[in-house]
Amino acid sequence: MTPSKKQRMEEPIITNIINTFTIMHIGERIREVMEIRHRSVVWVARQINCERTNVYNIFARKDINTHLLRQMCQILDYDFFKELSKDTFKKL
Repeated sequence: MTPSKKQRMEEPIITNIINTFTIMHIGERIREVMEIRHRSVVWVARQINCERTNVYNIFARKDINTHLLRQMCQILDYDFFKELSKDTFKKL
């Protein structure tokens, strides 16, 4: 059975969306912004009430839950959501 025209049209879109989310490594981006803001790992850990080893674990993550990302946005005064959104839709 051959795929319908609609299925053939949707498959590249879905593939692009999946590929887009794997492009930005959010943990690395958080680390970059932290360094740009001249903030230390200890400072970030204190702000989110965790051990510094947890902050290093965040840097290793390719994805992150929205609550933690919101905290990072607030303490680093940077809109990671906006950046992720731009990165997502420029590829579609």
